[in-house]
Amino acid sequence: MTSTVLLRIFLNEDDRFGKRALVDAIVDEARLGGIAGATVLKAIEGFAGKGALHSARVVDALGGLPIAIEIVDEESRVAPLVARVRGMMTGGLITVEGVAVVSRPGR
Repeated sequence: MTSTVLLRIFLNEDDRFGKRALVDAIVDEARLGGIAGATVLKAIEGFAGKGALHSARVVDALGGLPIAIEIVDEESRVAPLVARVRGMMTGGLITVEGVAVVSRPGR
């Protein structure tokens, strides 16, 4: 039986990898690495370790909004991606947890 995991990557929309937006670089890395799919979620509000609030409701110069990238795939495909993404990030958070896929219509 194959182990399925959920990879969740939390970052800021202003984060960069070289000259590119980090979110775009990570999604491209996932696609090129053969990952089944990725979903990018833009949050309306959030805070992290430093406690600075990032909100669509507050006009300030603190930076962009929180972003979460979610990927569900086999652990054997996700593990190499995690290693590559860790090298791309200077902040943020990466989590991996086991999941049970209940439904996958069309597959």
